[in-house]
Amino acid sequence: MNQELRDFLPTFPDGETFAVTLTMKQHTKGQTLDEMKASQNLRHFLNLLNRACFGTAARRKNMSVEVIPVLEKSYSGRLHYHLTLRNPNPKQAFFFQQRIADCWKKTDFADAQIDIQPASDVSGWNRYITKDRRTNIDWENYHAAR
Repeated sequence: MNQELRDFLPTFPDGETFAVTLTMKQHTKGQTLDEMKASQNLRHFLNLLNRACFGTAARRKNMSVEVIPVLEKSYSGRLHYHLTLRNPNPKQAFFFQQRIADCWKKTDFADAQIDIQPASDVSGWNRYITKDRRTNIDWENYHAAR
């Protein structure tokens, strides 16, 4: 099962890709995080990121950052995301990292601990994020140009 999934997932170019882990508050503003709220929170983040990267073209021309989002539950039960994100402007890697962090902070369930790394081995990162049976690709927020 996992190998079939890995074979399906695109491998973005190493120099254009970031491996991102986003932690989430499990409770905020009287709400308890569940898979649906986590997905909605990620959708909000991606909308913010798309606007930050593409401006009004994000909506007008339906432009969006390519992303493979995997929702994972830790052994302690905490939900968090692993993302494979393709930088739409590889010459500005630092600014893309800043946009990721800034946009994430604007979401309700954003926790302070996030990890944003240039992916030097995209297929290795994709293997890591699909490592176990509890792997749950968030297909609602998945976007890859084929």
